[in-house]
Amino acid sequence: MDAADGRNAYNLTQNPAYDVSPAWSSDAQQIAFASFRDENWEVYAMSSDGCNVRRLTNDEGWDGLPQWQPDRERSVAVDPSSRIDATARPPTAIVNTPSANLRDGAGENFAVIATAAQRECLTISGRSADGLWLQIEYGDATAWVSSSIVEIVGDIGSVLTIEP
Repeated sequence: MDAADGRNAYNLTQNPAYDVSPAWSSDAQQIAFASFRDENWEVYAMSSDGCNVRRLTNDEGWDGLPQWQPDRERSVAVDPSSRIDATARPPTAIVNTPSANLRDGAGENFAVIATAAQRECLTISGRSADGLWLQIEYGDATAWVSSSIVEIVGDIGSVLTIEP
């Protein structure tokens, strides 16, 4: 939601499971939370925009009430082998419209092969030379989305320019 007035609230997790006990990292870039996905309480983390969700625990017992360690390593206190780095993140496109057509090429003339929902996070793997279209990973497929209907998070300069 907007920090100033609380307007424009939306669900970050987009998951029907119970997602509870959010804990913000000290740099406000990530949120750790407990979730009942997979029918067992586990700890997850995501970027503050709701993208890059990753499971941090995986055991039969109850995992919940995550807490961040002091800022020195930007890690969540669960399992030392599952430290998360706030800076290691591929560029992401977040859909700003009610839905986004994903196409099999960079342009309106290409066929629609899927549709992404509002606030859905799409990993960017390439871009057109003019920057008007972004190549994204969608499940096991590669698709294209118009850059005019997404919010780009991360360094878009780090992805390849792909010529048609």
